[in-house]
Amino acid sequence: MKAKFANDNVRKEFKSTLIIALVAVLLFGGIGLIRSALSHSGSSNSTIIVPDVNDDPVSDNGNEEPDQNYPLEDPEQPDYEGPYYDNEDEENPTVTVVEEKLVKPFKVEAKTVRYFFDLEDSLEKQQKAVYYFEGVYKPSLGMDFSYNDEKFDVVAAFEGTVKELVSDSLLGYVVKIENENGLVATYASLSEVNVKEGDVVKQNDIIGKAGTCSLESDLGNHVYFALTNAEGKNLNPEKYFGKEIKDM
Repeated sequence: MKAKFANDNVRKEFKSTLIIALVAVLLFGGIGLIRSALSHSGSSNSTIIVPDVNDDPVSDNGNEEPDQNYPLEDPEQPDYEGPYYDNEDEENPTVTVVEEKLVKPFKVEAKTVRYFFDLEDSLEKQQKAVYYFEGVYKPSLGMDFSYNDEKFDVVAAFEGTVKELVSDSLLGYVVKIENENGLVATYASLSEVNVKEGDVVKQNDIIGKAGTCSLESDLGNHVYFALTNAEGKNLNPEKYFGKEIKDM
């Protein structure tokens, strides 16, 4: 019985030793395989790229899109020539319209020799706004300008169309120019004219030369200038020189 018991112990020890040996072989063999795999992986040129969520946006064609609020280059550099993006609305640009203002009908330093008769003016000024004709004093409905009794160029006070051109026995040549809003400017006592009916003239275009007329022979060479609005009201030119035409 003792011999059988001893043989049983030997078998158990042999089995335990065999199991431990197998485990050791498997353990060390597995570590070797892992090291071999890592070694081959390390010698490869392949790389896994993890995208950065902070990268700049890329367009469909692969090009980086510039920030539309800043220049593509540094504007502080001396050789910087743009472009520069400032979020301007290119499809609907702001257009500034410069309104035409009434100018005097001459370019020389002409003086006022007769005023428009204005009830709001002083008595002294009103006396300089009447003319005597055929025994009667009449109020002037325009202004008269003279330059050392010399003939001078008369220019358009605003843009418009020549609506009337006549040669009058009392007033000399008379030109009437009307703009799109119905404002009419009358130029009289002209010795010659440079326009004809139907002509479109720009502001400051020369329309003729100052001269003399029978109605105001005492003034010598001069130009008579009068304004009438679309309602037919006579306007005092002195109050509107330098003012926007659309307000008249």
